[in-house]
Amino acid sequence: MINGWTGNILRINLTTGAISRESSSQYKSLIGGMGFGYKIMYEEVAPGVKPFDEENKVVFAVGPLTGSGAPCSSRVNITSLSTFTRGNFSG
Repeated sequence: MINGWTGNILRINLTTGAISRESSSQYKSLIGGMGFGYKIMYEEVAPGVKPFDEENKVVFAVGPLTGSGAPCSSRVNITSLSTFTRGNFSG
C-alpha cells in the first residue's frame, strides 16, 4: 500500500454501523490493493464462511498507481467471497 492515500484504513461494520480508523503501517510491505485485499481476507475470514454470511468481508482498496493514468492500473480493487466460486480472491 505504500502508506495508502492518507496512511489510514477505514473499517465499517455494516451490521452495527460502527466506523473505526486504523493505521496502515502494518501493511507497508504490500504494494497494492489486491495484495491488501487478499491479506485481509486470508487473516480475517475463517474457512467455511459463505458469501452472504455476516462474517464475510468486502475489501475496497487502491494501489500505488491509482489516479496516475498508467495503463492497466485499476481505480479500485474489490475483494470478497465469490458467490460463484466460493473463493476469496478478486478478479
